[in-house]
Amino acid sequence: MRLYESEIETEVLDEHLFLGECAGIALIPRGPLDNHIMFIILTEDDGNWFVSNDGFSSFWLDDLHIQLNRAKKWMEKNATKDGDFGYKFKDTI
Repeated sequence: MRLYESEIETEVLDEHLFLGECAGIALIPRGPLDNHIMFIILTEDDGNWFVSNDGFSSFWLDDLHIQLNRAKKWMEKNATKDGDFGYKFKDTI
């Protein structure tokens, strides 16, 4: 999936996307040479997914919580824990 924010395009692998009804999480590398995992909060509107800069209705808080937990479980199983720095993708960039 391609995400766009401020005219910057980011390609996200499907296995790094955790999408609910309205809330989603995308896991991305911190930089082109840095495999540390960052997460982006996404919101859905009419079938399109957007980087969430402005937030969204608290009605979707439970959905966001579910997606955060799914993303965390994926990292615990598929990524490398890196001490005080969170997780890193196992595959190199």
